[in-house]
Amino acid sequence: MNFERIVDELKVLIVEIAPQFSKTDIELNTNLINDLLFDSLMIMELVVRAEEQFDIEIDELNIDKIGVFGELCKVINGEL
Repeated sequence: MNFERIVDELKVLIVEIAPQFSKTDIELNTNLINDLLFDSLMIMELVVRAEEQFDIEIDELNIDKIGVFGELCKVINGEL
């Protein structure tokens, strides 16, 4: 799976969790907490849904790196 597809599919998941935003609001440098107002529960929901979507398991150590959308994309790309 290429990086662009990961980006696109993650944007869909984010919009499902936070429908007040659209895919065009999300850039690689978008901060999930500061820009999209995600709390820890929403981040965990995103992680669980991403694991299901991509059939991967994200290491708990990598979850701490997920604050910026692009970092989440890189973590998932590294797990595939």
